[in-house]
Amino acid sequence: MRPSAPAKLDRIAARYAAKPNVSAMCFAIEQPSTGFTWRHGDTGRPYFIASITKLFTAALVMQRRDEGALTLDTNYQLLGRVIEVVTAGSYHDAVRDRIINPLGLSGTWLFTPDMLDRCDEVAPVRHGRTPLRVPKAIASFPSEGAMVSTPLTRCGSSAASWAGSCSRPATWPS
Repeated sequence: MRPSAPAKLDRIAARYAAKPNVSAMCFAIEQPSTGFTWRHGDTGRPYFIASITKLFTAALVMQRRDEGALTLDTNYQLLGRVIEVVTAGSYHDAVRDRIINPLGLSGTWLFTPDMLDRCDEVAPVRHGRTPLRVPKAIASFPSEGAMVSTPLTRCGSSAASWAGSCSRPATWPS
């Protein structure tokens, strides 16, 4: 008898999760067209999505470009600052009001200096086997890698991203 896809995935995930240099491994797979879902580990626990934060920054830049307020192609720290200038607010407020809340990404948030006390909620970042505890450093570059999310939320935001929801300005009707 051939093992099912979830059983194979469970075995593979368990094998990798048991390695000493793996930190808080969890996965969530959703394929709406077939109804397939699979989860491993604590899929509700937040983790730093690091460079995926750049997708949020890019979505904000695309929204502002589509609204005629911006044409620019440069690094993400500068883009984060540009977002602050053109929205007359913080990067945190822009990403929350224009992406996180409209898409219902309840398990996603920006790790800012005023959220340092939430660091222990997030899976540890590692360099090989060594845990890196650098919350102030992470909080200091919001548009480059300080976004936190969960696997379940990432499934939803990826689907919204592919569907073009993130590039539609918040003022456009759905």
